[in-house]
Amino acid sequence: MWSRESSIDIDTSAARVWALFADVAGWPAWNAGIARIALHGPFHDGSVFSMQPPGMDAFDSTLVEVAPERGFTDETVFGDSVVRVRHAIAPRSPGRVRVVFRTEADGPEAARIGAAASADFNDVLQALKRQAEQSADGRHDFDFLHGAWQVRNRRLQRRLAGCTTWDTFDARVTCRPLLGGLANLETHETDWNGGYRGLALRLYAPHARRWSIHWANGDDGVLEPPVIGGFDGDVGVFEGEDLHAGRPVRARFTWTRLDAVHARWEQAFSADGGASWETNWVMDFARDA
Repeated sequence: MWSRESSIDIDTSAARVWALFADVAGWPAWNAGIARIALHGPFHDGSVFSMQPPGMDAFDSTLVEVAPERGFTDETVFGDSVVRVRHAIAPRSPGRVRVVFRTEADGPEAARIGAAASADFNDVLQALKRQAEQSADGRHDFDFLHGAWQVRNRRLQRRLAGCTTWDTFDARVTCRPLLGGLANLETHETDWNGGYRGLALRLYAPHARRWSIHWANGDDGVLEPPVIGGFDGDVGVFEGEDLHAGRPVRARFTWTRLDAVHARWEQAFSADGGASWETNWVMDFARDA
């Protein structure tokens, strides 16, 4: 069996590297050896992806040993030879991981095919490091939201009152970046309940690596107290203090990046300091065609 191993230390979380691994369509952003790629199914054991290097024919590989936040292996058959590449994530210290690409090949052409398959892995790992650490900076966390969206809202009629009745309505949302990515502005418009407009202003503090999110509605034009937090992988959680019906509550926003054209926002309140939460508003985003 022929083998080769390349590794690099990255100042980010295992969850962030895993998010880059699981986003197969995004691999070309950090792997210049990919011209086209498509995953046929979920990022699970047994799924197949088709990949085409620049100037070469496409081939199919199979995912095996997929372990979230620990790594995965892909296996490719070339005639009578088989190449397996293990992409491992190993925590080194808080905020730092080591990523290891181990290539193994069996068969009559193992040395030639294995060497060709792994020839650019040092460059790929350097690009992965840049991508992961740039993302860890956080200023690009909300890039997925830029543009125009159609949004289906579900809003609890009464909050923190044991209510189980929800209003459902549609809204139009746009988001644009400001200050070179350190901020963005999101506007909401809906015809529901006589018409409603609002905006979200998000500001990123690079040194703290934290976002603050402020909301204002079209009725009073007052920025509400911010919720503060950040993303871990595709989920962002932001919390802060607020008032509801004159009493203090803790507010939590949860953003989930579902895929390139779908996202979800949820708002929850806690009246007991975070011991329990009631979700009172859910927005399902679908990118405007």
